[in-house]
Amino acid sequence: MTDLEKEKDLVASLREKGMKLQDIAKKLNKSIYWVYSRLDDKYEPEKVRLTGLSSDSSIQSEIINNPKLSKEIDEVKKLRESGMTYEQIANQLNRSIYWVHTRLSKKYTPRVTLNEKNFQESRVIPWLRNEGHNIVGQYVRTGSGLFIQEADIISFYEGLLYITEVKVSITHHQLQTAIGQLLIHKFGYEDIERLKLQIALPKEIKSDTLTNELFNFFDGVIGIKICLIP
Repeated sequence: MTDLEKEKDLVASLREKGMKLQDIAKKLNKSIYWVYSRLDDKYEPEKVRLTGLSSDSSIQSEIINNPKLSKEIDEVKKLRESGMTYEQIANQLNRSIYWVHTRLSKKYTPRVTLNEKNFQESRVIPWLRNEGHNIVGQYVRTGSGLFIQEADIISFYEGLLYITEVKVSITHHQLQTAIGQLLIHKFGYEDIERLKLQIALPKEIKSDTLTNELFNFFDGVIGIKICLIP
């Protein structure tokens, strides 16, 4: 299957879920025309343009050196070859459709050297488990209706459901993004009484904005706890 065919399959899957063209474009960070061209053969491009800073060879070398990512790609490919749709694979693996797409298309394969992912796997997950959390999943869809989005970590602790947003630094923009994502999770989740929200940051992070007053405001007023991970 070519990259173009995979893109068409992905867009068709999202369209079948009831998403509007502009919502698909926003989710995939593409233009409306790009989405439309994957739905109507009359506007189909002759070839897929290569984008991004990484070549296929550099991405492939990273995959080979990362057993976890290689295993994910192999697993998704086998399910795809068995005839399963993107949505069926996403449901079976409890992942997002876009996550499935990134494991099937070289152009969208994640860079395995991302600090955020390494921080989450090597420090945040062990810290949560040490605190007594039961990890339900990572990079999974949560919410209901139109407000379903991907959560970095979902865990249970003392009968409560926790959604943790992971960041390795906290610029003003990243802070706004983390807050927005968590509040949309809260809006889209049906049982708000049992839901806890938190942002995980490296303990060594240095920022003049991270004051005790801010921590107390987040936790006490908007219901988001900031966790500094050792």
